[in-house]
Amino acid sequence: MKYTIKQYAEALYNALEKKKAKEAAEIGRRFFAVVRKNGDSPRMELILREFHKEYLKQKNLRAVKIEMASAVPARVKREIKNILGGEIMFTEQENSSLGAGIRITIDGEILIDASAKKQLEKIYA
Repeated sequence: MKYTIKQYAEALYNALEKKKAKEAAEIGRRFFAVVRKNGDSPRMELILREFHKEYLKQKNLRAVKIEMASAVPARVKREIKNILGGEIMFTEQENSSLGAGIRITIDGEILIDASAKKQLEKIYA
């Protein structure tokens, strides 16, 4: 690996910052060509994850993914916003395999799993 994942991500963020869509598309093509040329294509998913973290950090945002067996009530998002504060980019996903309860991922790293599925796994593990 010629550059670290973090170096690639920061370079891409800086190159794309404040660019219009047409310019961004060309920058993206050139960036991916450099990654391929350096033999780092297998690490592309990690680079893009790190880019996403860098974007959130620079924009002072938190990414919160909420999974529930049914639609996410607005009060749940309000409570999470009150706890975390600041600007939050929510992603909601209906996941019937949870049975009941909720699973929350914050900034792709912190996981709160209060689902029925997880409780059953604990009992029968």
